[in-house]
Parts: sequence; C-alpha cells; structure tokens
Amino acid sequence: MAEGDLTQRQLLAQLLRQRRWSLRDLSRTMGVSFRSIDADLYHLKRSYGRALVIEPAECLNCGFVFRDRSRFTAPSRCPKCRCERIQDPLIGLDDATSTRC
Repeated sequence: MAEGDLTQRQLLAQLLRQRRWSLRDLSRTMGVSFRSIDADLYHLKRSYGRALVIEPAECLNCGFVFRDRSRFTAPSRCPKCRCERIQDPLIGLDDATSTRC
C-alpha cells in the first residue's frame, strides 16, 4: 500500500512507530486538527492496547509527573506548584508488544 493510499489512522500508526510524538507535533505534521488526532489516538488505544506507549506530561518547574492522566493532552497547570509550564506527553507505538498484525 502506497503512502498516499493510507487512511488517517493508518498514517498516524505509521508515524507513531517511527518515534515518540506530542499531540501538537502530530497535528502539525499530518495537517489535521488537534481534536481529530485526539479522537484517532483513543481509537488506536483501543485497537493496539499496551502497544500504545504514553510518556506522561511533566511540570517543567517542579518535575511533577502526571502518571495517572488518561488524556493525551497536557494539563493546564501543575497541582503541586501551580506552574503552567507543562511538557506535553509523548506518544508512540511499540510493535514489540503489539497484538495486531
């Protein structure tokens, strides 16, 4: 299948296999809306399960890590220090643990 024949979700999965991405970077690279990517990521999470790897967001001021967050977006501020400088979570796809072909 040529790259031009890929659906948006197939292209997203292909990009996620290459490296870890923030939601913002994926949106820019694919040229689609932030919400569209977010919705596709939830679908991929259901499809690929544990193979979808999420490095959690982190406060750049105090180092607080948002481990229990289920969203793909960064929170607006840190609950510990109230700082708004939050590093976006990074998302990737690890084929080693994938259950799909």
